[in-house]
Amino acid sequence: MPPVSTDSQYDHYLVARQNVADQAASGLTPTSDQRTILIIIGVYIAAILVLWNMPIAKIILAPFKLLTVGLHEFSHAAVGCCTCAKIDSIEIDPDEGGVTRMRGGIQMCTLPAGYLGSSLIGAILVMCGFNILASKIASIFLGVCLLFTLWWAKNWLTRAIGVVFIGLMVFLWWLAHGAGLKYFVLFIGVMSSLYCLWDILDDLVFRKAYESDASKFAKVCGGGCMSSRAWGVIWFFISLIFLVSGILIGLAAFKEHLEDGMHEWCTLEYKHMLTNVGADNLYFSGLSDECKANMPEELKVAHCHSEDVLHIPGLKLEEVCLLDPQGKSELSPEDGDKFKYFLFGGILGDDPPQDRTKELRKLGFEGRRLGPVQMTTDTAVNVTKRVVVDKVPMEEIPYIDHPEIFFSKRESVTMPFRYIIEEKEVTVDGQTKTIKKPLMPPGMLELIKKDNEMSLDDF
Repeated sequence: MPPVSTDSQYDHYLVARQNVADQAASGLTPTSDQRTILIIIGVYIAAILVLWNMPIAKIILAPFKLLTVGLHEFSHAAVGCCTCAKIDSIEIDPDEGGVTRMRGGIQMCTLPAGYLGSSLIGAILVMCGFNILASKIASIFLGVCLLFTLWWAKNWLTRAIGVVFIGLMVFLWWLAHGAGLKYFVLFIGVMSSLYCLWDILDDLVFRKAYESDASKFAKVCGGGCMSSRAWGVIWFFISLIFLVSGILIGLAAFKEHLEDGMHEWCTLEYKHMLTNVGADNLYFSGLSDECKANMPEELKVAHCHSEDVLHIPGLKLEEVCLLDPQGKSELSPEDGDKFKYFLFGGILGDDPPQDRTKELRKLGFEGRRLGPVQMTTDTAVNVTKRVVVDKVPMEEIPYIDHPEIFFSKRESVTMPFRYIIEEKEVTVDGQTKTIKKPLMPPGMLELIKKDNEMSLDDF
């Protein structure tokens, strides 16, 4: 790479931290991504309520209803085990009913466990549906529940439901890096949470012929001093509290924001940018006072601004090019003569991409694309410099997509990003060979290995 110029006409690179994550400021205010999840939850609720008993169309919902029944019965059995009961069997019938047979246990605990347990499981799944990693962990929890259900199952339908949905979760786990799993977990969570609502309506409004859990509980608890309707209403509100709590905790716990300090990933990437473009040409915007105070000394030589990108002194909107996956055209060498500043979002992208650039897009900057594959922020800055300063067309820059990084013969990790290829000559058995590797910041491989080991420990 040519030496870094510090000439005043050299193009400038803006890394906007706050604007990409400003909606995650604090508390329960939903970010743009979280608002999408809330809309999806609303759509799920509407679809489930419409399809629940609709002729013909309800067939679509039938397998999921049977899964929900399975979670209801599992909750009976799990609490039964906790109260020293012996579980004889769990059965789900084609009419979307179920029964758990046990000996012993405490009925005051096991009877409400079906409704309340399944609604609690639903609330946990809804909470985890706000985050892909949390959804993966929740799917493991759900899989364990189904495995126990399989252990206690005594009919083919119960076994089939367990096997099918465990298989579906395994498939979704690996499909598109788990993106579909997030929405599956969210759907099952919403449906399980609504199960109590519908069954209470079935018991209190439609007065079904067989005894419900609420009816049995009313006889056991207090000698029938409260009717099954009263207990049903209490259980309904408890389930509703579970669901609302799951949503609120999801909003608070899985908020996409930047910490006051800098993650090691960001620090390494930013140092790499500094090396590539020079301190005079690198700008950081939207830095909190604490973030600026805690920044590594090496980065403080760049232009560090507390203001958001629109309020940096001397910056004009028409001089800024936003590097945007949805830009109207690809970045070209001619853009170096048209724009003075090139703007990047300062958060390492998610896999799959979550389009966080839209928060900057709303501000009205003209956009350019850097190809179809997501890049790390430092790679995006490096590619931009090569195109607009070195005048190398994008298609002539050598790339490697989704490289697999090997730490040993059996240990590797696939990076879901595009990198510039770095060629190195190595000598093996007296022969010189040229190997191609992804160009990463110094220290990144060691950090990836450490983070990968931590992730394995978490599971």
